[in-house]
Amino acid sequence: MKHTHDSIRAIAIEYAEKNKTEYYSLEFISAKPSTFATGYWDVGFSIKDSEGNELDGPQLLALNDNTGAIKAIEELIND
Repeated sequence: MKHTHDSIRAIAIEYAEKNKTEYYSLEFISAKPSTFATGYWDVGFSIKDSEGNELDGPQLLALNDNTGAIKAIEELIND
């Protein structure tokens, strides 16, 4: 199943919520079809501390257009 931009955004936000800790959280920035991995979307997040200050970012993850699975770019390169 191919995803729309809205469904990719929803998956990314759900991923961010599931990976939230008391120390940091991910904040969705953007999603666009990947320019380097066919069948994936590039999804960007900023990393925030518990007070909302940006710690790092953007963090780029790859979201599979067919399955909705999210992987780190390093995982894609190593697969």
